[in-house]
Amino acid sequence: NQEIVAHTLDCDYLLTSSLTSVMTYCIGEKYQKKVGVVFLSMLLTPTSEFSHSILGSINIYWLNRFTYKLNGLIWLSLKKTITEFRASLGLPYKNMLDYYFGSNMLTIYPVSKYLFQQPKDWSSNTHITGFLSLSTDVRVNHALEKIPVGLEEWLSRGDKPIYIGFGSIPIPDPEKMMGILAEILQRTSHRIVFCSGWSIIPNLPKHPNLFVASHVNHEWLLPQCKVGVIHGGIGTTASVIKAKIPAVVVSVLADQPYNGKMIEKNNIGVHIPFSKISTNRLLEAIEKTQNGELAQNARELGEKINSEDGVNESLDLIETYFSR
Repeated sequence: NQEIVAHTLDCDYLLTSSLTSVMTYCIGEKYQKKVGVVFLSMLLTPTSEFSHSILGSINIYWLNRFTYKLNGLIWLSLKKTITEFRASLGLPYKNMLDYYFGSNMLTIYPVSKYLFQQPKDWSSNTHITGFLSLSTDVRVNHALEKIPVGLEEWLSRGDKPIYIGFGSIPIPDPEKMMGILAEILQRTSHRIVFCSGWSIIPNLPKHPNLFVASHVNHEWLLPQCKVGVIHGGIGTTASVIKAKIPAVVVSVLADQPYNGKMIEKNNIGVHIPFSKISTNRLLEAIEKTQNGELAQNARELGEKINSEDGVNESLDLIETYFSR
């Protein structure tokens, strides 16, 4: 923690992301530095226009704002650590979530305006900007962006594959998921690219129609697939939509059920909670995404979202806020 403090002392302003946000608010308070935050996951700012993301698609106008009391659970999980950190800075106890929501500091939610309409009752410094996407030439030299050996050749040998990947969410029941994967390979001619991500998979099936990678560049791979089977984190959801292909969201926790229902609401895919996943349900969902309507909707929504410029809009907001 003190290492983070040391790195901020020579900075004029502080811009933080979700994981370090509360600690950064404390540092800004102590050293009188202006703070802004970019939330890369769910929308946390209270509004009457929709409910907290954890509650999914519930939308009752008079109840919506009350649902954001759920943010108090975040504070309860951080309270001890942050109180000790504040004490190390010579600061008294303070509920930092209450402080943040009353501060009107710059808050950027880099999600698409075609998916989330900015509420009219948000404060003046809270904004939806569009997804943040780096150009390929910026990303190409990163180790995790390298194309796995043999994948290009494998892709060229047959039809467009299904992409399956749960990213940074470890698969809750790897044995169950691998059984489903093996059944799909045995029962169908589907080709599958499976990205293990942060999951530890002891019994991966072996099959010529299966290519396994530990990581992959979504921007490069997904446009070459026919559907993305994903956990529904907002970053991966964005990648699938921007690739202009349908999605099957197999949600596990947090905002993933909300994002899965959002996919269904936009008629570009199917949502299945992981607890209800089975071979038949997944195959039915994949089949449904291949009908003309969902595929066409996915192409059209992808075109719209690709026209947004979340990076430059966010930069403009940051420069304006910190220059005041």
